[in-house]
Amino acid sequence: MNLQTIKLLLLRLMIFCLPFLTGTLYSHVWDDNLIYSFDVLLLLLYVIWAVEGRTRSGGGMVFDAYCSTALVKIAWSTISILPAISQVRGAAAVIMIVKAFLIYFYLLNNVRTRATFEIVVHWLMVVLLLQGLIGVLQYTTGGSLGLGFLGERSMAFQKSLSRVRGTFRHPLQYSAFIIMLIPLAFSLFIFTAKSIKKTFYGVTALLALLALLLSWSRSAWASLLLAFGFFVLFLAKKRVLSVRISLALGAVVIAIGAIVVGFWDLIVLRFETGSDPIHRIRMIEVAIPMITENLIFGVGLFNYEFHSMAHFRFWQPVHNDYLRLAAETGIPGVLLFLIICILVLRQGWKMLKVNDRFLYAVALGILTGHLALLIEVNFTPDYQHYRVKVLFWVLAAMIFAIPRVLANMEMMKKLRAEKIARHERMLKERMQPPGASKEQRA
Repeated sequence: MNLQTIKLLLLRLMIFCLPFLTGTLYSHVWDDNLIYSFDVLLLLLYVIWAVEGRTRSGGGMVFDAYCSTALVKIAWSTISILPAISQVRGAAAVIMIVKAFLIYFYLLNNVRTRATFEIVVHWLMVVLLLQGLIGVLQYTTGGSLGLGFLGERSMAFQKSLSRVRGTFRHPLQYSAFIIMLIPLAFSLFIFTAKSIKKTFYGVTALLALLALLLSWSRSAWASLLLAFGFFVLFLAKKRVLSVRISLALGAVVIAIGAIVVGFWDLIVLRFETGSDPIHRIRMIEVAIPMITENLIFGVGLFNYEFHSMAHFRFWQPVHNDYLRLAAETGIPGVLLFLIICILVLRQGWKMLKVNDRFLYAVALGILTGHLALLIEVNFTPDYQHYRVKVLFWVLAAMIFAIPRVLANMEMMKKLRAEKIARHERMLKERMQPPGASKEQRA
């Protein structure tokens, strides 16, 4: 097994492990693992990258505007923990941001070929399929599936609105992870012509949709529906709604409609018995003074709870990630996060100009998935969850990797053309008689 084969195997495993809680160095201080299995796999990939860098030259290292903004964001978040009540919690949060950046930086620089790009996309869809399947099985069996070693919480459903959560601790984290990937599954289903792959993407999207419904996350439902509206708008704007694509899009709409109709009574019940909005308003009322009193540096990442305990009997962050980031890292911190988001959305919009059908589908799916999350975190604090954050940065890396993949494809096409031209010249020269002049040979 050569180094390239090992690298691609580790890459597949890293993507596959993204939604799992497997890891070590758990502490109640920061209520999470500090090291995850995919962190270890990433470290091994960096080692291989370093070895490859010593044995070959060329290619250069990519360091884009997203990287620069991310490093400023990390530096600011580090500064913001200096006045924090628990600097240990803040330091753990900063370490998680650093690791998210490292996975972005690795993918940006090492997903250079179409084959590698397709590997990452394919395994993201495998991850979505598995999470959708786990969620549906949790609902149909009425409890957990014995996957505690992957992060599944032990639970037994005793009512119709019991909420599935895959291998995540909370349904909101589960739904946030899923809504970033469902648009990608939609897009690949719509633009893929091969029946086997199309069936795979279609089944994946359907299972994920059903699992998302069974998480009973109203904010995720609304966010995905709004994002799907943008999805259709993007298709119409770019004028790619052919008859075949329109039929595939119609199949997606019918699938969504069938799921809604099939669970309509429970959906209505969810809205009738859901939590009182007054609690969300109270969270905002707690967050606003925290922001105004700590405008510049905030209270430190993962330190929100120390300032909200007086108002709630348990750890309760504001259900709005923009407000939470403003409270924890100050106005500069939340502005840096918004710049990062804008950079991804701008790049996604630019990549809708590519002519390659597969790359277009991925760009459209990632752009829509990011929009879905950015809408959803107006009502949840789930971007701060490590596995959700990492997926956000993985998808960002993929959309920024598209130009490099396109450049590699053009280079390979040029090399093939030159090889064919050389081969034709050689054949032409062999067909000339031995005594032919240079003019005749030309």
